[in-house]
Amino acid sequence: MSLSMSRSHQDSYTLEQRHKVIDYLSQQRWADAESGKSGRVATLSLA
Repeated sequence: MSLSMSRSHQDSYTLEQRHKVIDYLSQQRWADAESGKSGRVATLSLA
């Protein structure tokens, strides 16, 4: 996640959307760590 996205600098994400992205990325990082390899990132729907 870019710094501007995480800090809400001139972006269009709401606070709820930003939290969804952070949660998704956190879950993906744990899955990658447990599997020992980086998985492909699926498209995240913020709707």
